[in-house]
Amino acid sequence: MNSDPVHSNSPHNNPWMIAAYRTARAMEIFCVLMLAILLANSIRARINDPNNPVKLENLLVQLSQNPKDENLKKEIRQLDVTIRKNYFRSQFIAKYGLYLLIGALVIYLLSLEYLRSGTKSTPLPNVNIAKEPWLNPALSRRSIYALGGIMGGVLLSLIVLSRHDVTYAYIHNDLFTASNTASAPASPPPPMVQQLASTPATIPTASTVATAPTPSNAPANANTAAGTPLLGAAAITASSSPALRPVTPTAITPISPSAQTSVPTPSAATTNVATVSITPAYPSDWSNQWNMFRGPSGTGICTLSDIPLQWDGTQNQNILWKAPIPLPGWSSPIVWKKNIFFTGGDKTQRVVYCYSLSYGSINWQYKVHVKGCNTVPQVGDDTGFAAQTMATDGKRVYAIFPTGELVCLDFTGKPLWLKFLGTPDNEYGMAASLLLCEGKLIVQSDQGSDSTDKKSSIIAFDDKTGKQLWRTPRPVGSSWATPIAIKVNGKTEIITAGNPWVIAYDPATGKEIWRCECLGGEVAPSPIFSGPFVVVSNQGANIVAIRPTGKGDITKTGIAWMGMDGLPDIVSPLSDGKRVYLFTTQGQITCYDTITGKELWTHQMTDNIKASPTLVGNSIYLLDTKGVMHILAAGDQFNETGKNPVGERTYSSPAYVDNKIIIRGEKDLFCIGK
Repeated sequence: MNSDPVHSNSPHNNPWMIAAYRTARAMEIFCVLMLAILLANSIRARINDPNNPVKLENLLVQLSQNPKDENLKKEIRQLDVTIRKNYFRSQFIAKYGLYLLIGALVIYLLSLEYLRSGTKSTPLPNVNIAKEPWLNPALSRRSIYALGGIMGGVLLSLIVLSRHDVTYAYIHNDLFTASNTASAPASPPPPMVQQLASTPATIPTASTVATAPTPSNAPANANTAAGTPLLGAAAITASSSPALRPVTPTAITPISPSAQTSVPTPSAATTNVATVSITPAYPSDWSNQWNMFRGPSGTGICTLSDIPLQWDGTQNQNILWKAPIPLPGWSSPIVWKKNIFFTGGDKTQRVVYCYSLSYGSINWQYKVHVKGCNTVPQVGDDTGFAAQTMATDGKRVYAIFPTGELVCLDFTGKPLWLKFLGTPDNEYGMAASLLLCEGKLIVQSDQGSDSTDKKSSIIAFDDKTGKQLWRTPRPVGSSWATPIAIKVNGKTEIITAGNPWVIAYDPATGKEIWRCECLGGEVAPSPIFSGPFVVVSNQGANIVAIRPTGKGDITKTGIAWMGMDGLPDIVSPLSDGKRVYLFTTQGQITCYDTITGKELWTHQMTDNIKASPTLVGNSIYLLDTKGVMHILAAGDQFNETGKNPVGERTYSSPAYVDNKIIIRGEKDLFCIGK
């Protein structure tokens, strides 16, 4: 008997034929199920999803009449998140469902072809096998069915991917147009609806808007809500979307045009901009070091020019050295001259490391244990026990851990002072990185579920002795954003971000200078400054440009513009002075004009991003989680100029010093140079 499986005398006994038969059967069932999923996804996207924005419009109308209704605000926030999740989920299913369907159908057709070729070259002594429909001329018909399945899948996916309905308009910020606003509510709207809350009580129809009288103080050309300079919120106009159905709640009295105020145009938003000067607040000798999270300014700006543009860790190209890291951690490396500092840790130990910049060897390591810290908090694997980035002033180094342990060491690893700040009530532990400002070590300790817990504070320690200089309570819950220090018209301010407040403090006294209610959700991206504005952003809220010159609560007067696209959940924003760049964990990049808030472009990367970007000259260095550094040209359109792999997964933000790049990988520390 011939033992060759391909030329066996009986397909019934041929394992290859049996495998092909079973594979075809499995792919047939899989394809039917996938087509059903694509059909259901298409129906939901075209019929069910567009109802949510209309419902949101009704809620916003109600909010304009009841601006203090906290339950209504919460419902609006939740519905906003639902709209976005449903939209992106339907897009994901349509795109990758089509890929799976085509792949399965290809395997199905190959299996049919193998079965067809087998029946032509071998006898069929088994009567039952001869009756199998898979081994008779019906194979040809099934091939036609398969091709029809591909065409059907493509059609169903295109229906979803090419949608331009009300939901699409809402997601892409075209639904709400800044033409008129209702008078300001008695209290600020919640973070998510700052841009949308005060809609007119009656949502006008297209014909109504076309003929409605224009207030004398309204701008001639109102801009869309994506980055519209804002002093109130937007009404819905005929230009928003032809698919939008008018909604006129009969129980609410319409607001007359004469009672409305106009939203300023971009030119109005720039009024007095020239009188605001914002610069980083750090000593001149820090400019060539990388001594804190995102560098001396805390905003990801590198002042060096001769930074490498090409390397390849997989080929050992321009890799000066590679050194193993004993303990895991997400903390970013910092560098002062020839010393690299970072932390590592797990449930049993927390360690501060000092590596040599020249050779990659360990100069020293210090195992941390602060008296009084007897409880190790539960923290997620995605952050671990060494998430916060250290800080140094060139004489001392400072480290903080999720356990609440704070240490100060000299450059030989000798402890100078230690503090236990208490076990934090925060699911990631003490998570904000450290800030040095005017001889003080600043710790942003945000804890609790919300402001009513009254557990959050910002603390200043004397950097030499560790003496607490001041401690100011903060009206926020847990957050993980690192504060920055800036000079506004020559006066230093510490800028903090939490839920829902962005607050500026005087570093000398800890007294609050101003606050702005504009954030929400789990605030992790750090604030930056861009041109004349402080800029903050967070997923579930907005990107907000704030004029940092006021006093007290500046929510109604200090917001220059807002945007809702590309909001980050981890990665901090970046600015080149003219533009602001946002980066989501999923790899979406969105660019806004600094002054007007206009969205300039958006681009979807192929891999995830967790490291914050850096601006070097006119180039943006962006490290993805697979360890590939993407180099982009800063500008009004997306332009990738380089792509350099390090050869290891990466989550921390790199350091840039002495014309070198220090990258912390999952297991190793890399020094890149020329």
